[in-house]
Amino acid sequence: MVKHITAASKARLDGLYLFGLGALVFLLFGVTLARISAASMIDFKILYYYARAFLDHGDPYSITDPRHNLVLAADSLFGHAARDQPEICRYIYPPPTFAITIPFALFSFPVAAILWTILVGGSLCLASYLLWNYSAVWSPVLAGAIIGFLLGNSELPLMIGNAAAVAIACAVLASLCFLTGRRTNLGVLLLAIGLILKPHDTALVWLFFLLAGGPFRRFAWQTLGVLAVLSLPFLLWTTAIAPRWPHEFLANMTFLTAQGGLNDPSPTSSGGHGIGMMVNLQTAISDIWSDPHVYNAVTYLICGILFLLWCLRTIRTSLSVERAWIGLAVIASLTLLPVYHRQSDALLLLLSIPACLILFRRGDSAGKWALILTASSVFFTGELSWVVLLGVIRHLRLPASPTYERAIVDIQVFPIPVVLLSTAIFYLWVYYRWQTPSPEVSRTAHSPFAVATATSESAQP
Repeated sequence: MVKHITAASKARLDGLYLFGLGALVFLLFGVTLARISAASMIDFKILYYYARAFLDHGDPYSITDPRHNLVLAADSLFGHAARDQPEICRYIYPPPTFAITIPFALFSFPVAAILWTILVGGSLCLASYLLWNYSAVWSPVLAGAIIGFLLGNSELPLMIGNAAAVAIACAVLASLCFLTGRRTNLGVLLLAIGLILKPHDTALVWLFFLLAGGPFRRFAWQTLGVLAVLSLPFLLWTTAIAPRWPHEFLANMTFLTAQGGLNDPSPTSSGGHGIGMMVNLQTAISDIWSDPHVYNAVTYLICGILFLLWCLRTIRTSLSVERAWIGLAVIASLTLLPVYHRQSDALLLLLSIPACLILFRRGDSAGKWALILTASSVFFTGELSWVVLLGVIRHLRLPASPTYERAIVDIQVFPIPVVLLSTAIFYLWVYYRWQTPSPEVSRTAHSPFAVATATSESAQP
């Protein structure tokens, strides 16, 4: 017994070291790059200076508003492009986001940037640590390796101050709160904040708990109530300042996703590829069919079928903690595919790690595929992975030609969407075939308040 405890303690310590190493790389590299990069805090600058303009009663969605110059003057957000093409500085966050950003806009930019960096780095590291601590009952070393690698491979959110890191951290923490039955009120607030900051990252997490039924449905409705309370004042405030904001908001979104725009998923995109690339399925399909009507229709058809199957299974299944994590693993990948997402949004893959460990612990072929696909998703969506891959390609010094240039684009646009789609399909297959939850978990199918204990018991050898 003593030897068993000693071995278990050593494995847990090794897992903690691996997690800590990844977190250290994430923080050190991210902060260093934020200090030296020309794109330092570029995403936060958008949030900060538009919040300042909004406090000055400016219309944040109109590029013709005089206060728009306040944004353009802010450290030249997009370098010379902001001065030469001011129309690219478009605000594409919904009005409720001001509930989060206005408190930062009350400070000077240097102070606000430090506070935001602490929020981004701190929230993501906290969520990742708690997820590792929770997942350690299945395999502390493997959990530490995957989560640590994911963190150490994801410096971009910290460098540019992307809000996705905060929103996803909130979604992970909320999921842990709901599935353990601990601090559920805090989980409700956190999930509401995640929906405010990045609804396209966190909406399916909220929908999962709504469809799951039982106490989880109550948590989802409470989240919606908190979201309404936080959002309504800023919706009314924005409408008072800018009555045409919905039309302007849609115009900004359309402009940036148009052919050649920053968020255009096709090969003609001015900002869709390279480090920080887009990862949604349109990026791959558009390389085969360049017509937006075609590649959008194909994407929506594929993702729509998977989404419908996921919804039906979630509604009809008796939810255990293991099946819940498998259901969340499906949407961790599926969320990233149908609409605009970049590599920073792929931090949502954190939600697939418990399912991977649950399956891998079983020791069958499904567990091996879970590890292969989850690890591949984490690898290919990381920024450092592509720094290395693209660096190797450049050092090959192949002769420049249209074929070579096309191959470089193909290498960038296909791996991530294909791996994410494969991972989503695999976990959906497991979601349907999962028939043997442990007896301890089965007894708590609709009682998340006993999940932590049941999980620990079911993991004992």
